Amino acid sequence: MTEAERGDLTAGRRPRRSGDGPVLITRRALLAGGAAAALLACSGKGGEVTGREDRPTTSGHHHEPPAPPAPTTGGTEPAAGEPDRVLADGEHFPDGFTVPAGETWALDDGAQVTTAGNVVVEGTLRLHQADPDRTMRLTFVDVDESAFVGGDTHEVLDTDVGLWVVGAGRLDARGAPKTAWTRLTAPAAAGDRRITVEDATGWRPGDEIVVTPTAPRSDEEHHTRFDRVAVAAVDGTTVELEAPLEHDHPVVAGRWHAEVVNLTRSVVIEGTPDHRAHVIHLHQGMHAPADFRAAPMAYVELRHLGPNQPNDRGEPSSVGGRYALHWHHGGHTTDGVVVEGVVVHDCGAHAFVPHSSNGMTFRGCASHATRGDAYWWDVGDSSDFVVYEGCIASDVHVDGQERYTTNGFFAAQSDEPLSCAMRGCVATGVHGPDSAGFFWTNDSVGVWAFED
Repeated sequence: MTEAERGDLTAGRRPRRSGDGPVLITRRALLAGGAAAALLACSGKGGEVTGREDRPTTSGHHHEPPAPPAPTTGGTEPAAGEPDRVLADGEHFPDGFTVPAGETWALDDGAQVTTAGNVVVEGTLRLHQADPDRTMRLTFVDVDESAFVGGDTHEVLDTDVGLWVVGAGRLDARGAPKTAWTRLTAPAAAGDRRITVEDATGWRPGDEIVVTPTAPRSDEEHHTRFDRVAVAAVDGTTVELEAPLEHDHPVVAGRWHAEVVNLTRSVVIEGTPDHRAHVIHLHQGMHAPADFRAAPMAYVELRHLGPNQPNDRGEPSSVGGRYALHWHHGGHTTDGVVVEGVVVHDCGAHAFVPHSSNGMTFRGCASHATRGDAYWWDVGDSSDFVVYEGCIASDVHVDGQERYTTNGFFAAQSDEPLSCAMRGCVATGVHGPDSAGFFWTNDSVGVWAFED
């Protein structure tokens, strides 16, 4: 491998060939992989994970952490012609519905659509809500989590109710741009009804936000001290709250401020509490044409997804393969797909899963109050050229499937050395007796680029 090609891999890009011009290699990269490593350990017994420690660069000088990425367009916009069918506000599908191959179905502006059965996308399902003052919802109701079968399948299962994207289907979902997460600019105290943040672009009254814990480890249950409140008003970077904060959020080590996650988007895909559905792109790498590419996703809210079933100890356990947002063996179909500003919250399983799905970038995404490793894919299967850029894993709970290991980000297998990267990411409030913010196992193959 040439030096130029290695530089591209370090940056998470496909290798350049001779004649492609100069390559820039960041000097902040930490390459990690192979032997077991748990970075920034954060169990409820001992510590928090916020990425707040002041760490030197490879040159020996300290540097400021990168700001979370500002809202952008979220990747290439799919062509948007007139839909074949528009689903109106209040429509309900007791047996679900299928978008036929070659057709585009769309939800009407601000429509609230419910379904008690599977939504199967063989064509294109368009969820576009550009108006930030209106909310478009696709809600799965009366889901029976106990009926889920889970596991690997090439066919849609009637028992496992959720949104299935199959064949050459595309889920084209795009909400109004907003900053997914940011940081306080000053300490906040219990009783405060006003905070200042680095960036509140797109934030609006009624948005639900979370202020992450920064209490010292000596405080009991320090890692659980999240504040979850609604926004009353926004003036620039000053945010008025509808209720006072319940916890102090001090500055750590004189420099690290609490993160603030916005949970609200104008496009929502959801189940209901204790009746959780799921979203899966199913084996499109095997069943879609060679030139097919999945749609990007931007500024979408996913909640009450990821079904649970109790294990033999009665502990809530995720159902294998049925996660909040899952690309299952996408292969080439995900090459170049950008998932931007998406938030997953109050879910019973993994949040973001690019499982054997290559070339994906997750930019400015957020998870909060989920179960099991938030950013994950199966051990033993590889994904290449996957980049997590400016993402946060917040309030990650133990999954009964993996009782003793809970992580914010899991660096799973990659067959292309240095093709996968984590940059400017944060994990905070990761629960469990053996937990970590960022984790590599001995089963991981391939070296990841890890920065800031």
